[in-house]
Amino acid sequence: MIDGTNEPAPAKAGVRAHAGRGSMSKRKRLERLEKAVAERVTELKGELDKDPGESERRCKQRALQAAEERARRVERAHQKLTELVQERTERAETHAKEEAEKDEPKVSVSDPVGRRVKLDPWRQ
Repeated sequence: MIDGTNEPAPAKAGVRAHAGRGSMSKRKRLERLEKAVAERVTELKGELDKDPGESERRCKQRALQAAEERARRVERAHQKLTELVQERTERAETHAKEEAEKDEPKVSVSDPVGRRVKLDPWRQ
């Protein structure tokens, strides 16, 4: 959703679209979508005619929001990394040899809570 409208956000590089059950549409839903898209195109063309700089301001606003969101995600990941390092030092007191063999802890910026799980011992 962009700018409070029901318009989907533009796809980012590296994001893979999955054709799930929710993306399948019947005729009625497609007609509603076509109508909504046509109204949005008309609205954007009208804005462009009235104020050519509006789309640029909106684009800059989106870029600012994306940068702020990225900063929040990086901060959450940093906090999670700090927690993991603390847990590791506590565990090192009782299991020093095992902890010494482990690599440095890693945290995902997109999902700090997510952990890498090895399911197959022969795959790394």
